Amino acid sequence: MSLSTGILTTALDSIFGLVVLANLEELAPVATIGLNVDFTSTPRRGESVICHAEYGGSSEQVAHVRGHVVGEEHGKMFAFGTATFMIGTRGPAINPIS
Repeated sequence: MSLSTGILTTALDSIFGLVVLANLEELAPVATIGLNVDFTSTPRRGESVICHAEYGGSSEQVAHVRGHVVGEEHGKMFAFGTATFMIGTRGPAINPIS
């Protein structure tokens, strides 16, 4: 039995969002406004995977990220994708931990 592609999509979206937050000069709410994921295969249930993400840059309001998911043991590609995020969306304020 294989792992759901929805789980891989959610993992990529989450990692992509964290990459955007890590590259902001000031913390601000962000929201996914575009997500494209292509699957080459699916991992078996219980197989460990690694998500890689790379910040592609941003304007004042939009950030771009790309990345992929591979098997931890063999490096086999399972999925790759790109995402676009809106910076400064309405939502709860993000306060740094002091």
